[in-house]
Amino acid sequence: MAERAPELLQIAEKYDLADLKEDCGYALAESLNKDNAPMIWSLANTLNEQGGSDGVSSYPFIIIHQDESSFC
Repeated sequence: MAERAPELLQIAEKYDLADLKEDCGYALAESLNKDNAPMIWSLANTLNEQGGSDGVSSYPFIIIHQDESSFC
């Protein structure tokens, strides 16, 4: 699911599918690393700018890894 999670997350956001958003967030969290962190951060920002009601900081894949020094 992690490979399809970015596009599924956009669909879930568009149609306000809370359970799918959460599932995608956790799938992305499990696959998050220093190589894909910029793409995931960009996706979260894009969704937030498009009117996502949750805001960037509430996406589980950002919250889970916010304190990891490897992403600084």
